Amino acid sequence: MPHTKLYESRGAHYDHDTQTTRFRLHAPNARNVWLVLNSYGIAQYRLEMNKTHEGLWEIVTEKAQPGRTYLYLINDFHGRQKLRTDPFSFSVISNLITRRIQSVVHDERTYQWGDQSW
Repeated sequence: MPHTKLYESRGAHYDHDTQTTRFRLHAPNARNVWLVLNSYGIAQYRLEMNKTHEGLWEIVTEKAQPGRTYLYLINDFHGRQKLRTDPFSFSVISNLITRRIQSVVHDERTYQWGDQSW
């Protein structure tokens, strides 16, 4: 049976208790994946992610607080490197300097939904 709420386990998830962010990306055929943390559109950190037995790449870091922009750098099966946005990001921003869409670490506590009765 397929998982119907992949957004709960993939993408970037900030943890208030530990003040860290967990990133998970499904890329089973990738050779390597790095998390690229940006500041004003310029790469500030490049962190190597670890591959699990399920084809997921993951990392937990304190360097990615809410509001931080990021991309994944994927070394694909053919040896080509590609920068990609997070397909499960809750927020993205278009950077006018680099002319690239970047994912943003989102804090789910910043907006309280008021439509529970729906």
